[in-house]
Amino acid sequence: MGESSGKAAPPRVATGIPGLDDVLGGGFTPNRVYLVEGNPGSGKTTLALQCLLEGLRRGETGIYVTLSETEAELADVAGSHGWSLDGLTVLELVAPESELEPDNQNAMFRPSEVELGVTTKAILAEVERAKPKRVVIDSLSEMRLLAQSPLRYRRQILALKQFFIGRECTVFLLDDLTSETEDLQLQSIAHGVVSLEQLAPEYGAERRRLRVTKLRGQKYRGGYHDFVIQTGGLDVFPRLVAGKHDRGRKRGLLQADKKELDVLLGGGLQYSTSAVLIGPAGSGKSTLALQYARAAAGRGERAAVFAFDERVETILERTAGLGMDLTKFIESGHVTLQPIDTAELSPGEFAHHVRRAAEGGDGRPSAKVVVIDSLNGYLNAMPEERFLTAQLHELLTYLGHRGVVTFLVVAQHGLLGSHMETPVDTTYLADTVILFRFFEAMGEVRQAISVVKKRSGKHERTIRELSLGENGVTVGKPLRDFHGVLAGTPTYRGPDAALKRPEDERRTPRSARGSGPGATTDGAGRGGEPGYPRCGGRPLPRLHHHRGSLPGGGAGGRGGRRDRRGRPRRPGGVPRGAAPDPAAVVGFPPDRPHPGGARVAEGVASVGRRRAHDPHEPPRASLGARQHRPRGPAGPPATVRGPRPPGRAAAGRGSPPRGAGTIPGDPGQHR
Repeated sequence: MGESSGKAAPPRVATGIPGLDDVLGGGFTPNRVYLVEGNPGSGKTTLALQCLLEGLRRGETGIYVTLSETEAELADVAGSHGWSLDGLTVLELVAPESELEPDNQNAMFRPSEVELGVTTKAILAEVERAKPKRVVIDSLSEMRLLAQSPLRYRRQILALKQFFIGRECTVFLLDDLTSETEDLQLQSIAHGVVSLEQLAPEYGAERRRLRVTKLRGQKYRGGYHDFVIQTGGLDVFPRLVAGKHDRGRKRGLLQADKKELDVLLGGGLQYSTSAVLIGPAGSGKSTLALQYARAAAGRGERAAVFAFDERVETILERTAGLGMDLTKFIESGHVTLQPIDTAELSPGEFAHHVRRAAEGGDGRPSAKVVVIDSLNGYLNAMPEERFLTAQLHELLTYLGHRGVVTFLVVAQHGLLGSHMETPVDTTYLADTVILFRFFEAMGEVRQAISVVKKRSGKHERTIRELSLGENGVTVGKPLRDFHGVLAGTPTYRGPDAALKRPEDERRTPRSARGSGPGATTDGAGRGGEPGYPRCGGRPLPRLHHHRGSLPGGGAGGRGGRRDRRGRPRRPGGVPRGAAPDPAAVVGFPPDRPHPGGARVAEGVASVGRRRAHDPHEPPRASLGARQHRPRGPAGPPATVRGPRPPGRAAAGRGSPPRGAGTIPGDPGQHR
């Protein structure tokens, strides 16, 4: 008992398919019976031939027992993959041509025990003669038909199993699943079961996948694994399990060699992280990712770009036009551009290509930057998109363990406005989210960039202008004078110089406007009064609370002179119920009327009509420019004898002093 427990496990039986050996944990346990099942065309015969040829390469003899195909057909299949069957024994048990003659028709329908016994006896005799280490029986459908009953069929398979185990032989039984009902008897007898499937999507090439349904006493990788049949045999792409590739890579900063861009991202992107570049089509996402790839290649690191949407020629022409030529880096092997055809590539195969780039090989170093452009194309390659998030999580985690910076380009539906839709939400999977937007300003469509998420460090929360030109990617200053940039229709709240415009298209700055009549500054209203209401860059008249000296004399406190009841004195000069001239009210000459003068005049007339019903209210003066009190003793208040025609001011001591500027046609109003 102790000797048997301490005995070393025998070496595994390699299949000659690296991906399948990885799924099986190194290969099959020797001297056991295994079942390989699948629909016709799924790749059973090719897999079996690879196993036999791998054993022949290792010095192990093999026999291929065919019950449905001829030896010539098997030779043609092997030749299509560049193989030769020399060294292998092919036992052909197909009914001979003589069975088709009329005199021998009854021989094809002999009792089942006779037919099955003859077939089994021929197989056992050849095994005893050749003493092989690997045997393939193709296929069991013929033996099932010969047995005619499930009980006899099961007993025959059990007898074969006991025979082969006693001969130290590894046997592969092929079943094409052509029975009318699902038969699980073979699965219960076999030591392990490998199921092959062939799927036919609505568009694109067929897709194949395999699954290890059963494997006794051995740990294997479960789930479905994509594979393809190409020249040279099966190529299996094991399902990616990120937890098995934790390497604890040292982290650093990946910089784009663009100062403003690196400042926006807090110095750069951490290695072993992922970044999602999300925005509408044409906003600069792919170009920004290529800028990072080019910067890494310039420092001697390798970058791998997987292009789902663009041709390689288009990428090279675009980068050359932006001053970001990638030709020399492609020739040196520091940048690889691999186009991906979504109609021909399965998700498992794509993950295998990314893994191969991250691990290196074929004389190339491992990649430190991986660009997937775009995730929309990757989504189209998925037959069932509900598994996309899970596969992306495994892929990003694996690349993070390898110390790779991954860029995922996601194109949103729409160009402007708040109705921007994303085909799949992957922002919570990524460590950094960079947002791109179009916005309208100064009659142009501009681009903006911002960082809305970064797990690995600090970053700017500003929105900056992004431009693409001959110098590549240019990130401008923060757009602090705009509000609503992310919505696409911002409101501008600053000077024109904040935006980059040609010199001839710039609007005149506010500080450079004229200083003539009506001109004001930003900090003062008319006459240097701070906080005066403005409209369209020009002052609006005050309807209440005029400060300063008013006609009528009397001691006044703060806010101007007051009457006997302590109320502020109202300026005179405007008849009750009369609407003054808009130009006179605002204080503009006739050739430069105020844009809001009509509305102001209507408001003044309304106030005048209300005051006309109050006999105790003093008459209201013009609401134009501030009137000045003449020097000298104050006289009695002006007597209002009745309404005056518009445009005339009251006579008396409230008249403006000599030399004051006046509006033509109205000597009582001055500017």
